Amino acid sequence: MNSLTGMAIAAAVALVPVAQAVAQAQVAVVGDVSSKTAGVEFMDYVAVGRQIRLEPRDTLVLEYLQSCWRETITGGQVTIGTEQSEVRAGQVERHKVACDGGRLMLTSTVASQSAGLVVRGMRPQVQGAPSRANHTLRSVTRD
Repeated sequence: MNSLTGMAIAAAVALVPVAQAVAQAQVAVVGDVSSKTAGVEFMDYVAVGRQIRLEPRDTLVLEYLQSCWRETITGGQVTIGTEQSEVRAGQVERHKVACDGGRLMLTSTVASQSAGLVVRGMRPQVQGAPSRANHTLRSVTRD
């Protein structure tokens, strides 16, 4: 093997992890889904290259994190792209939405119009055991 062939092989091997990372990038979140066959649920993150099959009356709403596209897809074969989906044999409506495109900079204007909620499974209470709070609620309101 000559040095040029060795360098080409080394470069190709070095690029495999990069290609895998790009292929696994979580680029969109499921905003809504009405399907028993899609294999995704509300608030699931989806990666580039993922394929989702929808029945003719099924709907899927995807919100792309970087490009700020919101897609409503009805039926067909959906392939997740980096900025938008490829849809075959279905219908897609796209709308740009106000988002930070992945920069996650919270300004005071956005913060005053924002809210968050985390829901986790509650542990079952043992009958006769004293009640103990296992969660904390915090709130700030401004007039």
